[in-house]
Amino acid sequence: MSSTAAPRATRATNFPVILLWVASLAAAAVGYLIMTNSINAQAELYAAGSQDVHAMLTGQSGATLGTTLIGVGVLGLLLALAVHAHNFALAQAQAALMVDDFDEFGADFDETEIVHSTSTPADATSAKATVAEPVEVVEVVEVVEEEVIVVADAADEAPAADTKPATPAS
Repeated sequence: MSSTAAPRATRATNFPVILLWVASLAAAAVGYLIMTNSINAQAELYAAGSQDVHAMLTGQSGATLGTTLIGVGVLGLLLALAVHAHNFALAQAQAALMVDDFDEFGADFDETEIVHSTSTPADATSAKATVAEPVEVVEVVEVVEEEVIVVADAADEAPAADTKPATPAS
């Protein structure tokens, strides 16, 4: 099966997605650097036995900021990957719609000609009505009346032990 080439507009470079990839990688890399520097600063404070609370809290907040930036970068990478997957699926669907010949089918295709029609259903029904033979419509109505007696089995009823006694209203 051959397909026609996709239009040039679909092959254009998608700069926003490239920017998303770059920004995501940059955010993850900066987050990693901030986190590792903050953890190293905390480790030095603990090793020195320092009681500098300000430096310790600065290191903790830096580690938190770094891990948050790593998370944002990974989320951005996942979004960019989802956009690429969507664009790929869209391109595949467009390519499938652009198939222009059926030579590959050969004898299995029964030499039937494929006709692409742009007529609306109203046009198609009016065309068929003028060509088709008149059809006689016969209505058949049948009324069936039966009397059905339903007998409750003892197995269908709930056991008396499962029912709650009614509480008197006060």
